[in-house]
Amino acid sequence: MNMLAQARTQSATLMSDVGGEINAFAVEMREDWFGDADKRAAIATLIKSLSANDAKVTVVARESNATGIDTWMKGLKTPYEIVRVPNNELASKDIWARDAVLVVTDDNGALRFVRPCVVNTGEWHKWLATHLAAPLDEVSICLEGGDSIMAREHLWLVGATAVKFTMKKWNVSWSQAIERIKVQIGNGMLPTIAGYRLSDLSFSHQLRWLIEQQKLNREKLHQAQTFGNHILGRLAAHGFALVNMLRDAAIPLKQHWAHIDLVVSVTGVLDGTKPIVLVAKPCPTGCKPGSDAEAQDQRLDSLAKVLTENGCKVIRNPAPYVESRILPYNNTILQTNPRRVWLPGFGDQRPELKATDDENAGIWTKLGFDVVRIPGWYAFVQNYGSIRCWTLPFRRKAGQ
Repeated sequence: MNMLAQARTQSATLMSDVGGEINAFAVEMREDWFGDADKRAAIATLIKSLSANDAKVTVVARESNATGIDTWMKGLKTPYEIVRVPNNELASKDIWARDAVLVVTDDNGALRFVRPCVVNTGEWHKWLATHLAAPLDEVSICLEGGDSIMAREHLWLVGATAVKFTMKKWNVSWSQAIERIKVQIGNGMLPTIAGYRLSDLSFSHQLRWLIEQQKLNREKLHQAQTFGNHILGRLAAHGFALVNMLRDAAIPLKQHWAHIDLVVSVTGVLDGTKPIVLVAKPCPTGCKPGSDAEAQDQRLDSLAKVLTENGCKVIRNPAPYVESRILPYNNTILQTNPRRVWLPGFGDQRPELKATDDENAGIWTKLGFDVVRIPGWYAFVQNYGSIRCWTLPFRRKAGQ
């Protein structure tokens, strides 16, 4: 029995990425983003679209910025509330709202927030939980929201990085880390791990991965000044970097992307018994040999193969590699009753991407979704995120 078949025998309480209409969602309004006219316009379009069915948005903001945001939100004419946080308790530049906390509901719809060990820092979720009078728990796993994508009982995708960090934090094996995640946050539902296999890559790109990891490990050791800058210290850093690289090479699945929700979309739709997922394809017509785009393309080909082997029906969607980033067409917001998808758009700011915008919208239309395009999100490409990252839905309409 594969991982997916086992998962279907269980039930999970994580807030699903699919289901009824979104009733309420939270965002964190970073000061640097609010001060950028292009980003502010893109955010406004998303808020107004998600609030079209009277969904209420809870904005967490620093006290110094809250008055300006309040005035701006009134102009959007959508239901909202603002949680004002003292300046010294919330950074002006924080992480994406999706990543700091996971939303869990019980059979009666009661709400609680769970904060796993996170790689980045962020405390805004504590204020959100307090404001909503919802419990805030902590668990002994490392799982950011961008590495957890739930399609109800059919599929739960967890990024390979979450397993890797859980392994290292608590000194457990790969399988033990997966078991921790299953028990502590999945309510017994076994996650399907999303990542790529080194063995699926061409020899040149396997070598490329080894070089990248060695360089990355050396940089981390240097930044931490673990061994100092003298010659023996530098030699020791190289040695430790090599050991870490070999240890990472032995991990079954890798994850090069910041989070899997940048390159994978669940749909909540089945092909027979197989959940349909979309996986980004940077080079639909072929890549320049040896390029960064080719490296990403091969890694995503492997990811698609891994998900297929675990019982998914995979559709590849075009997602060009631009400015050292895979454009996050897969960073979507979904509802399945009725079927609607919010899709980030990039062609309004980069006309050469209009055809790719259209092609991605067409894939969702063929799956039976009403496609809501949200323009302006090219402004966020260098921030490693898009519309799913920016929103944290915490209620959906009951009975849908």
